[in-house]
Amino acid sequence: MEGECRVLSIQSHVVRCYVGNRAAMFPLQVLGFEVDAVNSVQFSNHTGYAHWKGQVLNSQELHELYEGLKINDANKYDYVLTGYTRDKSFLAMVVDIVRELKQQNPQIVYVCDPVMGDKWNGEGSMPAGVHLHRTSDLQGNASATGWGEIRTLDHSPVLQSIMGTDRFFRASCGIWMSGTRHGIGCL
Repeated sequence: MEGECRVLSIQSHVVRCYVGNRAAMFPLQVLGFEVDAVNSVQFSNHTGYAHWKGQVLNSQELHELYEGLKINDANKYDYVLTGYTRDKSFLAMVVDIVRELKQQNPQIVYVCDPVMGDKWNGEGSMPAGVHLHRTSDLQGNASATGWGEIRTLDHSPVLQSIMGTDRFFRASCGIWMSGTRHGIGCL
């Protein structure tokens, strides 16, 4: 549809609480964006709780979802928003997708939330987030980072830092602000 602003959002989803796609989709839709959400995980609640249950999307499943979009010519985006990942192979697939989308549309706005703060397996997603954020050709137009992540990423150029407890809402606003600054806003 002409004039549509499309967002591919690859983030977590939780049943309870508001993080990841659950937090990002509504504000973006209210602002007039069409959001295609890929849930990197589907958990009962965010990992800040003592316990959580759920499913983790693996890199092959992400590849299958994206290939389905491609064969239907439905992989045309103005914005990409990435968040929580659980392992390096999933992250590598995210990197491939973002690179392909940037080749297809050099004007694409990329918002990266490196999400480095869970307690999973003593490692969390920090190594994956640092790798994606420090990959030179994938520097985001905006970064939705918290203070701890900023300290970790301080060697990496960040064009815009959006800080606070509700960083996904701020990331959504960052996408909207970026779109209106470049004359490609949807409203």
